[in-house]
Amino acid sequence: MHSALADYCARWSQGLGTLTEDAEVVGEFLEHVAKAYRGTDAAAAENCAWTPARRWSRTDGRAW
Repeated sequence: MHSALADYCARWSQGLGTLTEDAEVVGEFLEHVAKAYRGTDAAAAENCAWTPARRWSRTDGRAW
């Protein structure tokens, strides 16, 4: 019984380690994607005469 439980715990620990590593990779990927999206969105907004983002980014509080 002890051997079976020890084996289960070892496999569980290895699985959690793999899951943690995968989560770190996914997090880094999502960070990269978010930066690219923000950059693309900002570039597109610069080429538009009016966008909702610009409406709320005015410093004087007025809408466009």
